[in-house]
Amino acid sequence: MGLRRALVLAVWLLAGLFLIIVGWSIAKDEMAPVGAEVGQRAPDFTLSLLAGGEVRLSDYRGKVVFVNFWRTTCPICVEELPEIQRLYEWAPDDVVVLTVDIGEDPAAVKALLTDGGYGFPVALDRDAAVAQQYLVEFIPTTFVIDANGVIREKYVGGLTFEQMRDMILRAREE
Repeated sequence: MGLRRALVLAVWLLAGLFLIIVGWSIAKDEMAPVGAEVGQRAPDFTLSLLAGGEVRLSDYRGKVVFVNFWRTTCPICVEELPEIQRLYEWAPDDVVVLTVDIGEDPAAVKALLTDGGYGFPVALDRDAAVAQQYLVEFIPTTFVIDANGVIREKYVGGLTFEQMRDMILRAREE
């Protein structure tokens, strides 16, 4: 009887330790300060979508979110668009690909996307308020946000599909 009681106690202690570790893991992400740097909780935003409707970052909690800030007048950004399209087509169900055009006329954005045959979602940051909130100084700038809303990657400059995918895979492991 004593051995069985000790075994039951050990199981309960291990279960309690597991819950403490899991709880701490979740809590540390929730306690992270809001900001635009790696390790900080991504600032929430709501923007209009080029295709209509709105997008709110916090609606994607539980998914990894790839956010790319760009403009049609940026040659590197335009060169990166086929890579983003490829990423969008590859993305599994737990990954969201979102691009954010900064301050341009929606008609110009739509014309470029239509000409290129791109189908990924584009949010419109008409007054550049979200870009300022994310401290975007140069474009393209990409953020990868994990399922808990924490920024895991930030990159300034053009990326290949492979680099984008690898950033997402690392964030999925967090």
